[in-house]
Amino acid sequence: MIDDPEGEIVLRLQEDEKKYNFIQDTFKRGGISHCDKPGKYTCGVASVDVTSQYPSACIYGRVPIGMASWVSVYKEAYHGFHELTNLKFNKDYALKPACQKEADDILNWKTGKSIDHIFLDSYTIKYLKEHYGLESFDVIIGLCSAEDVPISNYFGTFVNTLFSLKREQDVLNDTKDVTYNPSYRTYIKLCLDTPTGRAVMDKNKFTSLVSPFMAKEYAKCTSHQTIGGKKFGVPSTIFRCNYLLTIGVMIYSYSKRSLFEYIRHLPNDSDDVIHIETDAFYFKRCQMEQFKKNIENYQGEFKEIGFGDELGNIKVEIDTDKDAYFIWKKNKCVYDEDAQKYKFTLKGIPTKTIDSEGKSIQLISEENYEAMYKMPIGETLTFKYNTMVKKLETCKISSHDMHRRFTKYHETPLIEK
Repeated sequence: MIDDPEGEIVLRLQEDEKKYNFIQDTFKRGGISHCDKPGKYTCGVASVDVTSQYPSACIYGRVPIGMASWVSVYKEAYHGFHELTNLKFNKDYALKPACQKEADDILNWKTGKSIDHIFLDSYTIKYLKEHYGLESFDVIIGLCSAEDVPISNYFGTFVNTLFSLKREQDVLNDTKDVTYNPSYRTYIKLCLDTPTGRAVMDKNKFTSLVSPFMAKEYAKCTSHQTIGGKKFGVPSTIFRCNYLLTIGVMIYSYSKRSLFEYIRHLPNDSDDVIHIETDAFYFKRCQMEQFKKNIENYQGEFKEIGFGDELGNIKVEIDTDKDAYFIWKKNKCVYDEDAQKYKFTLKGIPTKTIDSEGKSIQLISEENYEAMYKMPIGETLTFKYNTMVKKLETCKISSHDMHRRFTKYHETPLIEK
């Protein structure tokens, strides 16, 4: 068991491996990656980005504590995790903070008015009931407790201190102060993101020293050597609990609900979303004015909602009238007015590469997206490039010819004004 600063106990899962695995295997789900309305947009697009989304969840989210018990019914007074079936919604929003895993393990965020099977925490169930018309469901099993506390009990001082230092660097940068230190700011940002990764780490997938008292011998060993007759690098067969797991999955959960709290204030809620990422979403540029007004008049329970530079606030990232392409999730091309150039995202393919002589060349351009937009379904586009492979054990670096294929599976209509 592990005590929190108040002397309470984070869900005592280490006493029951089954409880731990129920959360580890089904609720550890990161950000959203979804293209809701693929196509070529000549009408202009905009996007907003959440400031320090996961650190914000460390401040504003809540986490169940105390003894976790198995339940077979949902009770709003309890806090925890549920496996549900036969979910019915009385609102038409297809996109909401709940996804169903398909047979091919692809996450389907566009679920419509019914979901056959899903894993949801109690906070998300309440959110779906309040805002997206969840009216009925059946509980297969749940793991709940009667108490919860703010996640800030654990990470509040850490996050607030580092975010304050990050803001100081941002002010120095904005005012062109010579004391601005970009490396220091990057380090702070990396530290801010560490609680989330650490809290959801599966210790059972990592190896450890055979003995903490054999550090010198361990440092001399390679993967094929042994210490005390045991191979170095063999995973432990002893179950090891990550005591922060429930906090980590609730950071993920709150971040999604917070993102949708912004999405709800588009003129037509999630029906207006073109493309959504972990901490940002895109919509038509003509909807920005109404969206801003709705956010200015916000009176909900999420304390961070608003435009600004504070934790959890949003800022305008993209606001352009130039053509934009949304081919599929993690596959988009939008124009950045501030940078005066197009930004590309194409999963698994670098935007730049090098030739055999080491010269930098542009691999992806807007012409590629125009080609993908016009491609018929089923056609494939191949990208070829050079890459370098480093082998630490031999201290060798080699160059290789690589190729990645993009196959079009969805329609990409023309979206005009």
